[in-house]
Amino acid sequence: MQSEDYKKIELAIKNFLKSEVPVQDKYNESYFYSVLPAGKLFRPLLCRYIHKDLCDSYNKNIDHLMIAIELHHAYTLVHDDLPSMDNDDFRRGKASCHKQFGEWIAILTGDGLLNLSYKSLSNLESIYLPSILKLFSHQLGPKGLIQGQVLDLEGNGNNLENILEIHALKTSKLLEVCTLGTLWISNFDFIPRQTTDFMKIGRKMGLIFQILDDLGELCDSKLSSHESSVNTFFIDYKRSFEILNALNTDLEGLFKRYKLNATKEFFNSYLKKSYENIKKGQSQIVLHIPKIENDLNNFLV
Repeated sequence: MQSEDYKKIELAIKNFLKSEVPVQDKYNESYFYSVLPAGKLFRPLLCRYIHKDLCDSYNKNIDHLMIAIELHHAYTLVHDDLPSMDNDDFRRGKASCHKQFGEWIAILTGDGLLNLSYKSLSNLESIYLPSILKLFSHQLGPKGLIQGQVLDLEGNGNNLENILEIHALKTSKLLEVCTLGTLWISNFDFIPRQTTDFMKIGRKMGLIFQILDDLGELCDSKLSSHESSVNTFFIDYKRSFEILNALNTDLEGLFKRYKLNATKEFFNSYLKKSYENIKKGQSQIVLHIPKIENDLNNFLV
């Protein structure tokens, strides 16, 4: 089922880009190159499965939200890779946008994808459109995702709390848009506590996502100085495992409370793949942090 949903979402994104990107413009290829083929599509798929759990019938509005979220995510990646920011030459196994097309095209491509994310949101036919726009703008704006990048580039990851704050801003904020935005689209009859809890689901998922990513990065034989300085496990691997376990327990409780069975299955499949990759690189992780071995073994049981 996930593969079918993946293909449908990817096709919807492709068709949206075709309708919005200048056909004969010499650099229109950069949009498709930066977005397709899609990566994990973790964020739109999260929307899709929450929507399945909350709705008996399919609401077309969810397509507009999923497209908006993926295009916004793609914009952040294009800009993150720029020489003045993270300076990455590769993204998803191919040359990053600025390496393929040049820096000025990459900057404008990111700008274009940012605007297209709001264009997709504008297609929503929902009484909650104003609320979703405010949520989208706030969570992903100067006090949200962008602030996370500011703190990251400033080099504020000098302790575990600061790194977790960066993770929460850079990753959780977009997932909070997924969870809460989908709730508003899918269900007109909800109580204030649900709003709070669905924000918690997004936040906790984002932190799990990033902490596991930190652990996964240790599977590489070589790490950049930046990766080493903002990796939670280098700073305090014992607390990192404790936090990860606590977050997973909390998330399980929230899934159960709202009967988010499809969402739980989707997220657990993501966790399974992450754990499998970490197991494959276990010996390399121990080379980076020799004392981690027993805690890592216990975590992977």
